[in-house]
Amino acid sequence: MKKLPIGKQRFANIINKNYLNKPILFILFVIFSFNAIAAQTNVIDSLMQKLQFAAEDTNKANTLLRLCREYLIINNIPEATRYNDSGLTLSWKLNFASGTALGLTYKALFLRLEGKYKEAIEQLEKSISVCKQTGDKKGIGFALNELGLIYDFLYDYPKAIAKYGDALEIWKELKDKEQIAMIYNNLGLIYTSLGNLEKALEYYQQSLKIKEELGNKDGIAASLGNIGLIYDHLENFEKAEEYYQNSFEMYKESGNKKGMANMSNNLGNIYMSLENYELALKKYMSSYSLYNDLGDKLGLAKAFNNIGLIYMEWNKYDDALKYIKKSLEIKEELRDTIGLANTLINIGDIFKKSGNYKEAIDYYNKSLHLSESINFISRIMDNYKAFSEVYSILGNSTKALEYYKLYANMKDSVYNADIHKQITEMQTKYETEKKEKEITILKWEKEVEKMKFDKEQDKLIKQRILFGFSIIILLIASFSVYIFLRNKEIKRRNSLQSELNRYMQKALLQQMNPHFIFNTINSIQYFILNNDKIASNEYLTKFASLIRIILENSEHQIITVGEDISALKLYLELEALRFDEKFDYEILLDNSDSLLKYNIPTMLIQPYVENAIWHGLLHKNGKGKITVELKKTNNSLLCRIEDNGIGRKKAMEIKQEKKQKYRAFGTALTETRLKLLNSLYACNLYINYIDLFDDSGNAAGTKVEISIPIIS
Repeated sequence: MKKLPIGKQRFANIINKNYLNKPILFILFVIFSFNAIAAQTNVIDSLMQKLQFAAEDTNKANTLLRLCREYLIINNIPEATRYNDSGLTLSWKLNFASGTALGLTYKALFLRLEGKYKEAIEQLEKSISVCKQTGDKKGIGFALNELGLIYDFLYDYPKAIAKYGDALEIWKELKDKEQIAMIYNNLGLIYTSLGNLEKALEYYQQSLKIKEELGNKDGIAASLGNIGLIYDHLENFEKAEEYYQNSFEMYKESGNKKGMANMSNNLGNIYMSLENYELALKKYMSSYSLYNDLGDKLGLAKAFNNIGLIYMEWNKYDDALKYIKKSLEIKEELRDTIGLANTLINIGDIFKKSGNYKEAIDYYNKSLHLSESINFISRIMDNYKAFSEVYSILGNSTKALEYYKLYANMKDSVYNADIHKQITEMQTKYETEKKEKEITILKWEKEVEKMKFDKEQDKLIKQRILFGFSIIILLIASFSVYIFLRNKEIKRRNSLQSELNRYMQKALLQQMNPHFIFNTINSIQYFILNNDKIASNEYLTKFASLIRIILENSEHQIITVGEDISALKLYLELEALRFDEKFDYEILLDNSDSLLKYNIPTMLIQPYVENAIWHGLLHKNGKGKITVELKKTNNSLLCRIEDNGIGRKKAMEIKQEKKQKYRAFGTALTETRLKLLNSLYACNLYINYIDLFDDSGNAAGTKVEISIPIIS
């Protein structure tokens, strides 16, 4: 699969974000769970006629709120706002509780679209309070849905998950399967944003299962689109295209033009990522036509934006600006704050590509300020990167580096190959289990039919013999089912245990990446800037060797002691160089020739050596020393790591004074792995911490003893 060039990846991300947010359609599905959107004009006309002859009562309030809903469906925000204000005012006047609660929820929706999240939350709390007074659980559920969405927009994912959890309890109590499926879908979107794609896929599949039970074709289509979104995130564009196309066909079958338009847009994004601009433009024009038929202004803005980006790639900058500024006008009219932030950065990109860097910087500033005002983190990050690129082109390396550091500090973890594999395995597992379940049911049905047939053929056999024969058949069938289920459970447990081991190994091998590699690169940069070619070359050579060894070792769950010691030596040499020989070290091996050949789990020792350096030696006045000793004891290796640092008590005091929040994940993971090994091999492996003191009772360092298993 062709991968995007670095310079074009962010354009695709901006396009993807446009359809990820879906601020209007998304909330409508959350609240109303419509199966299709059709003939809205006829519905509005009918409600308008009803309104002309309505008295000032609750029926009129309901009609006004229904008009608000219908205008929301076609994304006519000004009209929706006007009718909601009228419906809410009348509901207050009539003391109409359910109308008041729904009007407050709608008002919160409009405030959210304007980026006024605090005010939106206040309206929803009022709505919940009104619903509690009247016992309206459904109204509470709708308000909690919207609260979850707002906290999602605020990137406060823990609160969003909590609100969706509260809503889920209500919908389960009310046995509202459509809303339960929608909550699972929303949770999937959150975990997609968090990068936890395994969890996201799990929720999407739960949502899909319920929608299949309900026969909700539009819901199934939406779930297929969201699963496609996961593959889109992973840049598995072939798989993403397959899911988007299947989703489009289901929407087409049910006549849902809105869904067809969204999937056409998503397919256009795929082809944009693959640089197939002609096909991308064809899909965007198709989505434009569908949005235009629906009178969907927000959809039209999305289509104009994406068509403009196509013309930008073709270096037709005037056409690109014409289309994207049309998108900007619509988003200003609709008060779509998030959409404005997206469109402003796109305009900046056009000016940057056309060489008008002053205008580019101006639009990036507008996008950044707007994004900061609503805490739109992903777009803030994109603006930082855009500034870095522009200032680099202008030769202002200081500002370019400044903005790149801001971008790098906010950048989320990159999805690696293991996650790709786990996602594929989870999807395959779901499809396989579904097929196995269908086969099992079919076999059982055939078995029942066979038993009925045998019973009819054996009418002349005495009742006692027939009864005994039936019991035997039933016992055999029950025993077969028992054996099948037991074997399946054993396989499942073994598979989960194997996955857990591999996951923990991978997590451990990556634990030194975040700070060690960053600090090492800074040190190399320091030597280079000071024109110390010898030191920088030596440092860079050792750093490259260490990275190579780590990458080689990461391919294996076990390595030899010699291989582990080689990596440890390089790590100690790099740390000693980086801290200007602030400490000495020595590695002592008992019967070194035979000891080096033993197999042990990968990277168990290094986290404790790192702990000794960072928390024991760096705060010590004077030169420090660290000693690593290895010797064989029975069926394990005893590793002692001893330093003459400030001691654990003093290190903890320094940590508390500086109010550090750092947690030693490396040592914690190692201890967890040793516990797992104890469980798997029935051995007694341990970690022992010993505080050292001098003759005067003062702290003189720390000794750590680790019992490491020797693996055949």
